Amino acid sequence: SMSPEMMELMLELARLRQRQASAQQETRAADEGLKDGTARQQRADAIGKRQEEMRQKLEELAGKLPPQVAPMAGAIGEAMGDAAEGLRQGDLGEKTTGAQAAAVELLTQLLMNPGMGSAGAGAMMMAMMGGGPSGSSDGGNASQQESAVEGADGGGKTGEVPTGFRGGDRTAGGSSTDWPPEYREALEGFFQGASGEER
Repeated sequence: SMSPEMMELMLELARLRQRQASAQQETRAADEGLKDGTARQQRADAIGKRQEEMRQKLEELAGKLPPQVAPMAGAIGEAMGDAAEGLRQGDLGEKTTGAQAAAVELLTQLLMNPGMGSAGAGAMMMAMMGGGPSGSSDGGNASQQESAVEGADGGGKTGEVPTGFRGGDRTAGGSSTDWPPEYREALEGFFQGASGEER
């Protein structure tokens, strides 16, 4: 059975994944909804600040990962860093949301990885957070409570949810074929490495 430390770590990772999925949805909604350049940059800065906090949180959790899955943290951190950088530059478009989608998907793969001890536990925690392993999430209560708790910029409060935020046709994860090639390579490389051979 899993150690309490491992359960705690998985819970933290599932929470981080939920926050990342919410940030991706917010970025996409801002891209679709905001036309004014100043408003776009302000929203990008606000989401970018949270994106950077998520990257730092990941770094803190990475040190606690089992050695066989630790390399994945590098790819997740890179995707999060690319998203934060894009947001700093005011980019709310596909390049930024692609990096965010990759981070969500890589976190999903990490939580489902046998090296974490129990894929079942990972799936259960993701379901509890309100986004299934597919990466789809309706941006429900978890993200709203979270932004209230974190004193975020108000994007999560009900009544202010931008139109298209809950668009069920577009899941938060997106198809991995839409990702920039470097994330696809990271993921494929990880799957080959995870099948048990020691490097």
